[in-house]
Amino acid sequence: STVTVMHDMIKVDGLLSNGDVHKYVLQSDWKEDEDLAALVGCRFQDGSWGQTVVGEKLQTCFGKGFKRQLRFLDLTDARDFLDPAFCRKAKSAKTDHLQHCSANPVKV
Repeated sequence: STVTVMHDMIKVDGLLSNGDVHKYVLQSDWKEDEDLAALVGCRFQDGSWGQTVVGEKLQTCFGKGFKRQLRFLDLTDARDFLDPAFCRKAKSAKTDHLQHCSANPVKV
């Protein structure tokens, strides 16, 4: 995978170990993020975290010890499955209900 850091964005793209292509861009202004990319790094109700974007799906990962569980969620399912203890509401250029996550829990 390649991570390119620029003044106003971070681009990530490459091949996963199973051969799937993954890519996303994180903008310095969250409102400019594409919807799935905005969920990378977010925590979900099962304790998994948004890891990358594969096609039109968000790949989430939950790990315990040496075992990892991957899940692929479309945008609607990913939004519905967000852990509210780790998210805060923010407006997006594309949607008013996109929830962005924070490393620190924010009460909603």
